[in-house]
Amino acid sequence: MQQIPVFIEKDRPLFKLHYGLLAALHLGLLLLALMFNHPIYLLALLVAIVVIMISSDTLSNWRAYLRMAIPLVIFIVLLNVLFSRAGSTLMFPNMMGAGGHTLPLTWEALAYGGGMALRLLVIISACASFFALVSPAKTLRLLGLFGQRWAFTFNLSLRLIPLMLEEYHRIAEVQRCRGVEWTSGGLLERIKSFLPICSVLLLTSLERSVEMAESMYGRGFGSGKRSNYYRETWQNKDTLVLLNLLALGILSGAVMVLGWGEYSYYPQLTAIDWMEMGPVPIIWLLLVIPCLGKGGESDGSTDEFAKGELYLSGKPTP
Repeated sequence: MQQIPVFIEKDRPLFKLHYGLLAALHLGLLLLALMFNHPIYLLALLVAIVVIMISSDTLSNWRAYLRMAIPLVIFIVLLNVLFSRAGSTLMFPNMMGAGGHTLPLTWEALAYGGGMALRLLVIISACASFFALVSPAKTLRLLGLFGQRWAFTFNLSLRLIPLMLEEYHRIAEVQRCRGVEWTSGGLLERIKSFLPICSVLLLTSLERSVEMAESMYGRGFGSGKRSNYYRETWQNKDTLVLLNLLALGILSGAVMVLGWGEYSYYPQLTAIDWMEMGPVPIIWLLLVIPCLGKGGESDGSTDEFAKGELYLSGKPTP
């Protein structure tokens, strides 16, 4: 059975940083992806995220998100090329379509679709990196600043889909061992064979919700102020990373004020002014600096899951 890991603590520099700084770093990536429109700046953000994931050894988490994002990215590009008529440079000026008209496919529409797809890929990758670096417990503690019940509900919602997928794979394997083949035959036969899986999945979900409610009641959830198992420490490396993020914010703000982060796709593609691309390597360097160094020494009390794994359900298979 395929198990879906949510968080794996590793002996890498980024895992040693304060979780608030990790949240600020990825929030900055999301804001920069929304602020910048220039494909060169967006590409620099994506490359920085790839470096972050390589340094933290979390590329496997990114691949899981890419399997969902790549079809969506391709769909965005094709949709924009087929239906956008704002461009002026035809891709096939000598090719005629139905009715003797020139095919209205433009390079501007292709470039704009690619730019928007790149922005979406940066946003999805930043979210993937955050959830791979910050444990669910720390995420709950961070979101708890805005309300404990809201944070708990949000955290449960994030794990709902992968948890249901894991249960689905487990139930499907059990049904297959019993000789139930629901992937062949006609549509009605497949639906009929799939109904037992749905019923078992619903039953296990209800049982899990009851068990969770009993566990929350036994732990006194909502009866008072939330207690902490350990105290997060602030180290010298955290101060340096904080100053680094402040410099990143100031530089990014200056880029937006100067208009260097904007790019015009329509009615014709704008030529790239490489003088305006000067801040790109600096922004990229400021984003990857937190990956360097040892990230602080561990005293044993701040490692929530030291070299361990947290799975949605069950224990990891050896």
